[in-house]
Amino acid sequence: MAELSFCLTDEFASVAESLRRSTVQIRSGGDGVGSGTIWRSDGLIITNAHVVRGLSATVELWDGRVLTGGIVAQNPLRDLAAIKVNAANLPAANIGNSDNLRVGELVLAVGNPLGVVGAFTTGIIHAIGMAVGAGFTNNHTTRTDNFTKPAPQGEQNNAVGAGFTNNHTTKTDNLNKPAPQGDRLRNPHLKFPDFVQADIRLYPGNSGGPLADASGRVIGINSMVAHGLALAIPSNAVESFWQKQNAPRPFIGVTTQPVFVRLGRQQILGLLVLAVTKGSAAFAAGIAPFDVLIKAGDDYFRTPNDLVRVLSEMNPGDVLPLELIRKGMRDRINIIVGSATEAEAA
Repeated sequence: MAELSFCLTDEFASVAESLRRSTVQIRSGGDGVGSGTIWRSDGLIITNAHVVRGLSATVELWDGRVLTGGIVAQNPLRDLAAIKVNAANLPAANIGNSDNLRVGELVLAVGNPLGVVGAFTTGIIHAIGMAVGAGFTNNHTTRTDNFTKPAPQGEQNNAVGAGFTNNHTTKTDNLNKPAPQGDRLRNPHLKFPDFVQADIRLYPGNSGGPLADASGRVIGINSMVAHGLALAIPSNAVESFWQKQNAPRPFIGVTTQPVFVRLGRQQILGLLVLAVTKGSAAFAAGIAPFDVLIKAGDDYFRTPNDLVRVLSEMNPGDVLPLELIRKGMRDRINIIVGSATEAEAA
């Protein structure tokens, strides 16, 4: 028994050492320190969008080398960013398949919390699914039952498919900002992006570091903490983010304002259509100003950015089912998603 325990301990230490080698420190646009994960040996590093500022970042490798990298891709709504450094043969992480995760599995995390380099911690998977509202704040939702006229303009509108805005980036690491916990969303047709939720202790500075399974395969990028649970972006979502960088950006061509509308005896969040781009996918499907969008697929909107998040997971040519309220009547419309380049050409 003692020999078995020694073997397990030795194996665990080996996995931890490998993960630490593929985890980096990141400094960008200030004095704050975050983490990053070496995704490819040719110098591709993945971190959170809220960790980086500007066009470059300073990256410190496990062996003490300090490199300057360019920020080559960002998606603030998914809280992901990619940094490219001029280096080869880096100790890249072993990337796992996040679709194979099960609740109760042992998970490991590495990062640089509170200035401690390469800190290692363990826990278990608590749930797999979106913590509704996690990390996103809504400072401009207008409560109204009259959806035949636009709601007052807030801090900003959501230009769906016309670019991403980051409503939750702060000057401090997002790990110190709790967010409300929600129910797991269903996945019949479309789904809002999921998080891997882990019962694991993380602190500011862990953002961007790896969440791995017991074999050391990275199955997520740690993003934030909500109610004591670590929320990590699944590895498959990270792969999708990177692969889509040179692909046409999905676009339907509506500008929306969040409102509350009455549905039966309940108040629900809706997206009031303020404008429709001529020649866009929404225009072709018959979406019009003053329509109130309430569902994508089978899921009601829970935050003002849910439609943008759904689009970010789609490709031009995909069918997007939307449910809306028009002049007090509910309707369902299928939109064939277009691309931003098509809209610009039109």
